[in-house]
Amino acid sequence: MIARNETYLQNNAYTMISKDDQSLGSIEACEQLIQDKRSNHIILFFSDREVILYYKEQHIHLVARPAEMLKQFMLESHEKAPLKKEDFSHVFSKVKGEIKTNTYIVAINRLRNKLKQCHIPEDVLLTRERLGTDRETAYYYNHKYPFIIIQRTDFM
Repeated sequence: MIARNETYLQNNAYTMISKDDQSLGSIEACEQLIQDKRSNHIILFFSDREVILYYKEQHIHLVARPAEMLKQFMLESHEKAPLKKEDFSHVFSKVKGEIKTNTYIVAINRLRNKLKQCHIPEDVLLTRERLGTDRETAYYYNHKYPFIIIQRTDFM
């Protein structure tokens, strides 16, 4: 019984999330997925100790803030629902009071620079046009670029 539970835990240790699907797998399954899909997917891998961004033959390490922001953009934004600074209050939790617009814009620029280091096309993260009375800066993930997020199941 214990051995069966251990096997189950190993085989379901990681959650792999794409725009339209979610599945569980072992670390070996995740590593194979990265090798199989990195040529045409942006892969954000939250491993035990680090966050790695893969695209084609490139990979870079990300620190917590840009990794969490990219994950949220991938999962929650699109052209009709861009994300504003308030949507990232949990990411900027050390900032007291309202998040300054400039702080948000600088964080986005740093994330874009990291994406560029990984040779990810610039149009993966787009700025929403300021329309009508809603003049606040907002951004969204361009879903023409398929993605996979891999993270520990117990960290969901």
